[in-house]
Amino acid sequence: MNLGTDIVAAANATVDVAWDIENKIDYEKFKFLINGGAFAPFTFGKTGASNALASTLIPHWRINKSNLPTTNDIVLSVATATRLNATPNGTGSGQSNRFRFDVIVAAIDYCASWGNIFGGPLEPTGAILVPSSDVSSLPRDIKPTTLFFNEVAEGVLSDYRMFEYLNKKWVLIPDVTLDPGCCYVVLNRPVGEYITKPSLDWEDVETNKRKNWETRMSNKTMQLYVPEPSRVNALRITYSDAYSDPTLK
Repeated sequence: MNLGTDIVAAANATVDVAWDIENKIDYEKFKFLINGGAFAPFTFGKTGASNALASTLIPHWRINKSNLPTTNDIVLSVATATRLNATPNGTGSGQSNRFRFDVIVAAIDYCASWGNIFGGPLEPTGAILVPSSDVSSLPRDIKPTTLFFNEVAEGVLSDYRMFEYLNKKWVLIPDVTLDPGCCYVVLNRPVGEYITKPSLDWEDVETNKRKNWETRMSNKTMQLYVPEPSRVNALRITYSDAYSDPTLK
């Protein structure tokens, strides 16, 4: 009988620690975006040394600023107009509190409004992080018939998580960590920077062979930052008035 250290359990513990570390890093990144004000109104055209650094963008004098988005926190449906770009529930696209095609159109409108002022187009990658309880709502906008009436409907009814729409392949990624009513569109430019310092990382292992147990601890050193101009590369779209901004700890 082997009464020594359980090698399999020790290996699994190592894997579990690595998995927990990756989840913790992912959570800290998301918390930094939410609590750090990444989703907020933009500031254009401030002058002066200190004010210029606080500006999201200082447009060229030929750019008509009325064409530019005023925020990356877009709201399609709210009960009361308490946030920017709010549409009162019960009128227009606000009649629906479900994830719908309006979300995709809003993402395209947001990116197209920037034109090429960044030296190239800002575009959706096609990936959208959607709360897992809302991800299957899209097919409700389509009434199945004996014959598919267009290619978009056929694609959604074939696979509602991956389909072609407005000349782009969209992938809806169900995320169990998100609050229902709000999704995050992944764009083609990075939002911020993630810096690590491996020399300060460490792992500690404590083993008791007589009692046949082992504990492991891992530490990761990192730094996150989002430059003000890079906030335009983040996009949050609220499509239900049931959603409220989370407070993450």
